[in-house]
Amino acid sequence: METESYDSWLWKSWLGVRKFLKLGLRYKVGNGRAISIWTSPWVPEAVDFKPQCCFDSDKSNLVFVSDLMNAEWTQWDENRIYQIFTPSEACSIIQIPISREGHTDQLVWHQNPKGHFTVKDAYNTILLILFVASVSDDHKDIMLLYGLAWSCRETSRSNVSPFVFCT
Repeated sequence: METESYDSWLWKSWLGVRKFLKLGLRYKVGNGRAISIWTSPWVPEAVDFKPQCCFDSDKSNLVFVSDLMNAEWTQWDENRIYQIFTPSEACSIIQIPISREGHTDQLVWHQNPKGHFTVKDAYNTILLILFVASVSDDHKDIMLLYGLAWSCRETSRSNVSPFVFCT
């Protein structure tokens, strides 16, 4: 998504730090039918929330997270999971709760226990990125978000959602 000349400075700022905000988004597994195993972020302990496959041949046979569940989508197919993933990732996957009611999958903000996005959590995520890695070219964008985060009024925070522009 590119910015337009008529876009507000707020929107341009959010788009500028979009790639950093994506690092905090992942899926909460419901029925697993909308989550791509290999390209969607969904495993809380995995790097970028995406699991790594031990055998490339498995990638073509399995597409959605629901392919890793039993026929009723109520339990993980543990044997299949342990055959495809490393032991640590397999253990992480089978610890993920599955919706017994068949709820749809949800995109959530990982850094918040309830999965809700807050400006504070976004700010803390970006601080963590700054601490862990060098972001020399993107430093200006991060400073824009820093200013934005602390200038937002409480009422406007609830209107800002990363799901709008990160998907």
